[in-house]
Amino acid sequence: MRKLIISFAALLLLFSCNKTAGPAVFTDFASSVKVSSTENALRYAVELDIRQPADYRIRYWKKADGEASACVTNVYKGEVGKAQRILKFLYPDTAYEFKVEAGEGVFSETYSFTTGTLPPEVPVYHVLLNEGGPSEGFLMQWQASNPGYLTFCDMEGKVVWYQVFDQQVRHVYFAPDRGEIAILTGFREGVGSKQFQRLCDKIKLIDLDGNTLIDWVASEDNVPYPHHDIKIMPDGKLIFFNAALKEFDLTSIGGEDHVTVWGDGFTILDRTGKVVKSWDLFGAIDPVRDNDYLNTLTYYYDLVHGNSVSWDSEGNFYITLNRLSELWKIDGKTGDVLWRYGAHGNLAFDGEWPVGGLHSSVPLAPNRVLCYNNGGGTDPCSRAQIYRVEGNTAIREMDVMVASEYSSRDRSNVELLPDGKTLMFASTLARKCVFTDLEGKPLKVISRTGIAYRSHWFPSISY
Repeated sequence: MRKLIISFAALLLLFSCNKTAGPAVFTDFASSVKVSSTENALRYAVELDIRQPADYRIRYWKKADGEASACVTNVYKGEVGKAQRILKFLYPDTAYEFKVEAGEGVFSETYSFTTGTLPPEVPVYHVLLNEGGPSEGFLMQWQASNPGYLTFCDMEGKVVWYQVFDQQVRHVYFAPDRGEIAILTGFREGVGSKQFQRLCDKIKLIDLDGNTLIDWVASEDNVPYPHHDIKIMPDGKLIFFNAALKEFDLTSIGGEDHVTVWGDGFTILDRTGKVVKSWDLFGAIDPVRDNDYLNTLTYYYDLVHGNSVSWDSEGNFYITLNRLSELWKIDGKTGDVLWRYGAHGNLAFDGEWPVGGLHSSVPLAPNRVLCYNNGGGTDPCSRAQIYRVEGNTAIREMDVMVASEYSSRDRSNVELLPDGKTLMFASTLARKCVFTDLEGKPLKVISRTGIAYRSHWFPSISY
């Protein structure tokens, strides 16, 4: 037993000798801490001159609220030399204080700064109704003005993050786990023509500090005709919804020979711009064969007006087609269309098919998809609908109507919040984000200036 105790003590001593000791006082960790403004009114740079390696984080708070209200950044790995971290998600025209914590409980002195004033073009948000819905979290919205703005605001409508672009912001996707934002900006040359009115000019990827990770011009070198959707996939690749062009002989239906028909599809690129996968819908529909419902001669320049692409946990894809009011599921390996939910699809359904346009597919599980139904025909209101497919049968699992004053006959999206009982309708035409219960009762309404194609809510953001 005595030998066992001695051996254990020796191992403990060896472990303690090999373990890196943290700083005893903050000046052991860093010789200086400086804070400075950036070109962005809501980002402040904290620069450290690190003299001893240690993990560290920054605690910061509104001066008026006191340190007990502090926000805490992620833990950073500190290496010897100069290091810079950006404090963000700040309120404008506000005095802040902060401390740097090195190791466990070793703090710097308290430093202070005051944020700047927002540029006058930044969108403005107002809470019009507040009778429920989330009190925490952030709304991401954007504006197709020139210059274009992307923002996050809190649940009181106060902007806490923004980025300005030299073109209109068209479509945006934020991946919280990566801290990255993918953006499509601008209009392609030829915007005055029917063919080009949907297309975006540039492809960008930035982080929350505003650093540019990718800045491409849409072209044959990557994806030439992106529109309506860009997303970051779990492995970091970028997926785009895009126009797909193919030439057809339309003489048999009263048209001309050699007509370029504009269909839709999606493309996946790696971070170098290399095409990893591409798919288009011409394998499933034919402008001549299916002319009876496609009306090809009228809509050859925008055959179905697809608008979103998404994926499920099994690696299959879903797209929404606005003109047909259809939702498709596509095999992620073969590219085969597994089913088409809609009036011209291949599923049985007990009820009326959507006719007012579908947007923004959000797979909740394989074969269970939330969509925004714009409304149309005799229905003046937009709806959140969950479609579930079992075998060859479609089931409308949820159908929640939002009041006509909050509806949007085009664009827009809807999200089901993590609590499973709250919806967020982002209405483009009404210029509002509306949080409702599952009966469609408005709980919280946030209005905005400018037009946003979609909006997205996040319960929290780590940075």
